[in-house]
Amino acid sequence: MQEKTPKNTQIYSSDPDIFRSHTTWHCQLDNNVLLVAHGTGQVGVVDLRDSKKPTRWCKCHDRSVRTVQRHPLDERYFVTSSAVGQSDMCRREARVWDLRTATKPSPKPVCHLAHPKGLTSAFYSPRGSYLLTTCNDDRLRVYDVSSTNRPPERELSEIISNWEFASDMSDINDGDDGVSSRSSDQEPEHEDDVDNNMTQIQDPTMHDTNTGTNNA
Repeated sequence: MQEKTPKNTQIYSSDPDIFRSHTTWHCQLDNNVLLVAHGTGQVGVVDLRDSKKPTRWCKCHDRSVRTVQRHPLDERYFVTSSAVGQSDMCRREARVWDLRTATKPSPKPVCHLAHPKGLTSAFYSPRGSYLLTTCNDDRLRVYDVSSTNRPPERELSEIISNWEFASDMSDINDGDDGVSSRSSDQEPEHEDDVDNNMTQIQDPTMHDTNTGTNNA
């Protein structure tokens, strides 16, 4: 008889004695390892085979990490977002990290993408070619992360509450024809028709490097 998995199994617990140590987001690096974001601005690398506590720490932001996600095709890289900060030391940015160097003292991100207001999320497209961010200025931004120095390829001035995206960005398609999205109220008739029913994001507010878009 197959053994049942016990309910409410604790796999990780943050330290309640550390200020802002609450967890904010997590993702799987592989079958045994989690990346766990914290209110301290750190991301913990938790190997479930050895411990329920982080075996390594990545200091990604000075304040709370909103989201963390590994690159869908290359587990060496992951992206984080932060909602707070105005100074150079504490910026509202999406940052791409290399796990091989992120655990070193004073790590430097592969790239960092500054935003005018606090970020609410940053996620890769399914193949990792693009990064989509949501921000408290009610804009979606799509970045081509093959370059570390570009402004967003597209900005969509929609109220964020009118859009819903799965945490794995299943509604974002980075095919050869570019990034596309569909509204949450446009359900495809069949699962196989998802890509065919996606509508191209319109770009009425295309920004270039001279528009004041703040990119580091």
